[in-house]
Amino acid sequence: MVSFVNPVFLILPYLRKTQQTFNQLDSILDDEEYPDIMRLILCKEMDEIKHLCDCKDSDGLSVFRYNASKTMSWLQRRVDHLAANMKQMAFKLFSSAHAASFVKQKRTAEQDSDTSDYVRLACGIVCSYLPDDLQRNLEDQFGIQAKSVEDEIPKPALKKSKTEPAPATSPGAATVEDSPSDAKKPKMTRAQKSLQKVDKSGMKSLTNFFTKKQ
Repeated sequence: MVSFVNPVFLILPYLRKTQQTFNQLDSILDDEEYPDIMRLILCKEMDEIKHLCDCKDSDGLSVFRYNASKTMSWLQRRVDHLAANMKQMAFKLFSSAHAASFVKQKRTAEQDSDTSDYVRLACGIVCSYLPDDLQRNLEDQFGIQAKSVEDEIPKPALKKSKTEPAPATSPGAATVEDSPSDAKKPKMTRAQKSLQKVDKSGMKSLTNFFTKKQ
């Protein structure tokens, strides 16, 4: 599956380097290691740069300077727009398998919780394109507290202890281990069982053949 990525996210690290001075866009994107980044200038989404930067136009020449406050407002709008779209898509998918009236009543009762869930999800998606410091700032704007890895891993349930005090016994009483009758007898083979059924009357024991003759 391929999804569209706004190219503004790709040039955002370059824009952040121009916080002090105004520069032309081709100068901002000048990168010897990744020269193809310059091709993004042709994208129509480059018009959104004015929402992230302070802009000046003079004699047909446009220059830009990164503005952190504008960028944060633009990112918040991206999150809100994405959350609204996901919520609408989820409503359509959910209502296709249930009665529309039932779905609308249920979603109205859970509207607040659903909205916060979609915002959290949308914020996570947008943050995946941002550096760490912008991620934290954007999460703070929505009051989202990042969860640690330990919080995400479910903890195993505590097992009940199997150790129980042994029942008291009187001195001299036979225990299970001491009782020979309860000892497990070895299983007999089929040949041994057949031999037991043979009439042994008049038959000498095998040991008689090895005794010293008188």
